[in-house]
Amino acid sequence: MGHNASIYATTHPVTRSDLNRHLAASAPVVMTYIEKIQCRVLPGDRVDLVDLWRRMWGIDQVPIAMVAVMKRPLLTVDHVAELVNVTSHTIRRAGNTLDPKWNLPEHVDLGSRVRRYLPLHIHSWINRSAPEPWLVRRRGPLGPMGLILKNTKSELRRGA
Repeated sequence: MGHNASIYATTHPVTRSDLNRHLAASAPVVMTYIEKIQCRVLPGDRVDLVDLWRRMWGIDQVPIAMVAVMKRPLLTVDHVAELVNVTSHTIRRAGNTLDPKWNLPEHVDLGSRVRRYLPLHIHSWINRSAPEPWLVRRRGPLGPMGLILKNTKSELRRGA
């Protein structure tokens, strides 16, 4: 059995300005959001992108080969609308209502009027293909450091 952990990024520190660029948002919006999701801040006032992706998108394991792709700026509603040749209002409304006609990929609201989409999700959606397995949000209760807790239900039943 091989050791697969080495193919996944465990940490990827970036500066605040790189983070603002990645989230395609202003510094105050980014700082408020980072505090809200309790993202890990590293020495030198840096932020761990791997932890951010875990908290934002539920992506536990980002392959090292995909870190550069994941670091690309997130897409705004306007960018998504331009890619599919509709108005930004249409994309926002479809995202608000989770309209099955559109079946938009999940988005993250950084603020009341700041919505972002992951480019890899959008490209899969446009191509009508399933996202790579590592891009799918994990489900289940979370423990320390964002780890999935296994056998939670059976432990609860035994204790009852």
